[in-house]
Amino acid sequence: MKLKIFVGFAQCFAYFPVTFDIPWPQSLLGFMKAMEFTAFDLYAVFGDVSCRMQTGFLQKFVYHMLLFPAVLAVIFGVYIIARTVKGITQMCHLTKFTNESLKTQVLTLVSLVSFTLYTGISTRIFRLYKCRKVQDSWYLTADYTVKCQQGEWNGYAAFGAICILFFVIGIPGVQLYILYKNRRLLHVRDGMTHKEKQQQHIVQKEYGSIYEHYTEECYYYDILDLFRRLLLTGGLIMMGEESVAQVFLGIVICAMWLSLIIHKKPYKSGWDNFIAIILAAHLLFTLVSGMALKLYASTPDQDAYQRAGFGIVLVFVSVVCVLLGVCSIIASTPCLRDPVMRR
Repeated sequence: MKLKIFVGFAQCFAYFPVTFDIPWPQSLLGFMKAMEFTAFDLYAVFGDVSCRMQTGFLQKFVYHMLLFPAVLAVIFGVYIIARTVKGITQMCHLTKFTNESLKTQVLTLVSLVSFTLYTGISTRIFRLYKCRKVQDSWYLTADYTVKCQQGEWNGYAAFGAICILFFVIGIPGVQLYILYKNRRLLHVRDGMTHKEKQQQHIVQKEYGSIYEHYTEECYYYDILDLFRRLLLTGGLIMMGEESVAQVFLGIVICAMWLSLIIHKKPYKSGWDNFIAIILAAHLLFTLVSGMALKLYASTPDQDAYQRAGFGIVLVFVSVVCVLLGVCSIIASTPCLRDPVMRR
């Protein structure tokens, strides 16, 4: 859960330069760039090497959309192999796992992959529909060699609509359906029959990675977090990169999420709530600073030293928040904390 909180923060932070047209200081842009690995965008991971690849945005879009099905195919391929190996070892009385444990691991991995890839895929999809009018033609802002609303772009737009259905809506929709369908079996309750307790145990093993780290009344917050990241990244892209209202709406979303975390404290672990509050406050501070930078850029007689100093402050605060988050993860995780304490 702590890693999921940190990854969700890092993905939002890394996509701020893509979502918002803010003159971020170069030092801060470098720090945001370093966080792109959390989105598992292969082109972001390769860094400058991706610029030398002879692929435009449309080709990168296709590769990114195929990433999730490819990972799922690998997971299920390994699952089939494991079941085959289990059948062989079972005959020799050597098996140490069951079909139920294999299924649990597969569902946990699928949940983790969905959570991790969701932000990057959604942002890439929405960037496909972000166009700007230059003279009498519309051009894709992510790749000005592509004209929108004609030719090749129309085919990709149709494919993008299918991806919205399967990824942007489908991933949280399936999770919400699973939680709603099994809402009475998510936790042990008084008065449950033996059969219901068995069913509850199975549901918790298979789908516990989605909800078991939250309090009982906040079992659906994983989906809320997906929706929050969707709004902060891909969703706000459609508002217009040069719009001050876009930055203001981003600030409102961050403020509402921070207030919700402080009020509800949705995580069972106090450390998880602490990490979530610190990182949510950092995103809010970053966007408020971005609004100030945007207004500062429109004023005359700018001082380069003031802007550089502002960037240093932002980088310092970002580093402190990241270190606080990492240290909190280490301090609250026994398998990480104990080796550090021994040293």
